[in-house]
Amino acid sequence: MLEKKVKFVKLNVAVGEAGLLILSIIAVSFLIGQIDVVSAADSGDPTNPKNPSDNPISGEGSVASAPAAAPLDAPAPTPPPANPSPNNPNTGELFSSGAGILVTPGKTAGVIGKMSFIKPGRSFGFEHGSLSGNVESFSNVPNSNGLYPGKMDGQDVFFSKEEVDFMNANGGGSFYNDGTARAKVPLVGTEVFGMKAHLVQGIGYAMLAVTLIQLVGRLAGADDKLVNTLSIAAGSGIILGKLAYGAVKEGVIGSGGKFLGMGGSTFGFVVGVGVAAAIFIAMYKKEEQKIIKFECLPWEPPLGGAKCDECNKDIKRPCTEYRCKALGQACELENKGTGKEQCVYKGVKDAKSPIITPWIDALSPGALKYEPDKSIRPPSVGVRIVDEKNSGKCLPAYTPLKFGVTTDEPAQCKIDFNITATFDQMQYYFGDNSLYAKNHTQQMRLPAPDSDALGETSPLIQNGGKMTLFVRCRDVNGNFNNDAFAMSFCVNSGPDTTPPIIEGFSIPSENYVQYNADKVGIEAYVNEPSECKWSIQDKNYDTMENQMSCAKESVEINANLLYTCKSELTGIKNREDNTFYFRCKDNTGKPDKDRNVNIKSTPLVLKGSQPLTISSVTPNETISGSTDIVSVELEVTTTNGAEDGKAVCLFALPGDKDYVEMFETGGIVHSQTQTLPAGEFTYKFKCVDAGGNTAEATTSFKVRVDKEAPKATRIYRKSHEAISLVTDEDAVCVYSFATCNYQFDKGIEFVNSPASIKNVHLAEWKDNSIYYIKCRDMFGNEVDPGKCNIVASSSKIVKSVSTG
Repeated sequence: MLEKKVKFVKLNVAVGEAGLLILSIIAVSFLIGQIDVVSAADSGDPTNPKNPSDNPISGEGSVASAPAAAPLDAPAPTPPPANPSPNNPNTGELFSSGAGILVTPGKTAGVIGKMSFIKPGRSFGFEHGSLSGNVESFSNVPNSNGLYPGKMDGQDVFFSKEEVDFMNANGGGSFYNDGTARAKVPLVGTEVFGMKAHLVQGIGYAMLAVTLIQLVGRLAGADDKLVNTLSIAAGSGIILGKLAYGAVKEGVIGSGGKFLGMGGSTFGFVVGVGVAAAIFIAMYKKEEQKIIKFECLPWEPPLGGAKCDECNKDIKRPCTEYRCKALGQACELENKGTGKEQCVYKGVKDAKSPIITPWIDALSPGALKYEPDKSIRPPSVGVRIVDEKNSGKCLPAYTPLKFGVTTDEPAQCKIDFNITATFDQMQYYFGDNSLYAKNHTQQMRLPAPDSDALGETSPLIQNGGKMTLFVRCRDVNGNFNNDAFAMSFCVNSGPDTTPPIIEGFSIPSENYVQYNADKVGIEAYVNEPSECKWSIQDKNYDTMENQMSCAKESVEINANLLYTCKSELTGIKNREDNTFYFRCKDNTGKPDKDRNVNIKSTPLVLKGSQPLTISSVTPNETISGSTDIVSVELEVTTTNGAEDGKAVCLFALPGDKDYVEMFETGGIVHSQTQTLPAGEFTYKFKCVDAGGNTAEATTSFKVRVDKEAPKATRIYRKSHEAISLVTDEDAVCVYSFATCNYQFDKGIEFVNSPASIKNVHLAEWKDNSIYYIKCRDMFGNEVDPGKCNIVASSSKIVKSVSTG
């Protein structure tokens, strides 16, 4: 079983955790913020709290009581006498007596509600009940009636001196009419101070929202990071949303009180929520650690042997040991090989659990030993693992501890850091092995006494650095130890004063590296979390130039319980030994005075190499055989490279993507036997040496299938003493002077002269004799029994030649 703690980084934007809270606060804040400080509906109510006399803080309100707005389609009021007076609309006065009607020459608009500054140098906005418009221009020179002409949304209008002075001086405010007088009532809100006021108001709402989030979040038990991130996101969203609202409302962006088809409140809400969500997503990442267990264990038959007899009931199939064992852990096959096999339940009355004892040979390092643990009360038993070199008998921090137990019968063992009620409830198989055996080993690496670095994947050091592990074992009948066997030890108390130990590298020292390697990736394996460096010179840690990337979390340890540091080595020279020096410093994150550093470097030597070459490949000619399938020996010879030609070679057919390792390889000569039919073949080869150098080659050849016996192509008298026979292929030939009906091995054998030529055969010349000749080729092809390849008479050797 491999157990690994994995970090999950996730964006926590769930409605239940954060989204609902932040959206609700923003929504409430905007509802509060978008309420007009003085609405048209209550501007004429002297009892309204927004009346300046009742609300001295805001200074907002109305003067006396303004009349209700006249309908836009109402007939124009009857003009008063032509005699000019301040309240006579025919004189161009802005207000008529008692009606509060805005009179433009020939036109009637509505009751003046309020006027607000939009942007310096652009326009002033009027709101008239359901009508609204922008002041496009106005003159600072009055007409004969004392009014100042101007334009509002393309219509001619007249302003009073007070309005012009106000627009020139303040650029904002409100004018209210009670029918007989007009008054200027400045507003504390946005209408007075423009965008600055929106900012101030937004900051106020943001402070309210942040206070609510901090209060509710703490009461709900949310973690600090979540509460603080929500506070920043909500506060920023509210402020920027309020500014967006003001920009639309004041005409900084858009026109007619809208931008992108949205009113100020809608646009501000969208901007606020978007900004808040973006900040929250960017800032808030929550790490969770979960234990992921990977188990690759053999299949186990059920405990006991209740089903053993089922193997004996199938009369058509005899019981086999495999079938018997698969029916139960305690099933055994009797009478093997007799044809009367029986699967029986061994130990049917076994109720005894395995006896556990510490395994002395498994304990390491060498200075450790077991001693009885007298602190355990009977019937429980156990041992302590102690360090004989230490007066306190505690183990040094980061000890690569290995220990074991033996059982008096094959058993399956588990180990845990807590007492459980049953065997199955225990977390870990002893040594990550679920097999039934008598010997069991476990290894682990101890953290420092003040460390919880191994987290949930290994025991936490508690109670001053003491640890107890509990062991139970179960036999094939399901019997296990109710009283767990305890194994305890302690880790040296006090700070870690031992420098890190580099226990190995991914490339062993003295190994070769590839020819012309620009850089080589390297991993150093360290016994504790550390920071490591390397250099091409043996320097102290602080002056080494190259920093390594090191694992520091317990979830990152490798299968050997070591921490990995990675880097790339550069400056490697060909055909030379390249030495690199490594040093490490532990206790990352602690003050420098509490950290231990290597005083001595750990060297690593990498040998530069030369190119690998393939000097020869065979076969490259025609290969013959006498059967439909011919055995062909592929052979490759390598030279040079990292180890003077020593390499591993692979082969494949031209269309294959995957190469297969040759049967005999690893040296200089590499071979592979292939059985092939007749035809033409091409093979490709790839060889790799210890430095990673590669060489490739191909070969082509033909396979010929020969099933015919050799043929005599010529027979003649070579001299007075010899007769010569020539065959169409290499062969062995014999003869008899009696008949063709003889066994090949009983014939008199021709000789080859010279011996290297196998198709020219010589025999003793004998006058007046008949030679009954048979030949057999290199593949064993020969004529049928009772026949000859050739029958020749020595008296007529040149003229008379016959074949059998």
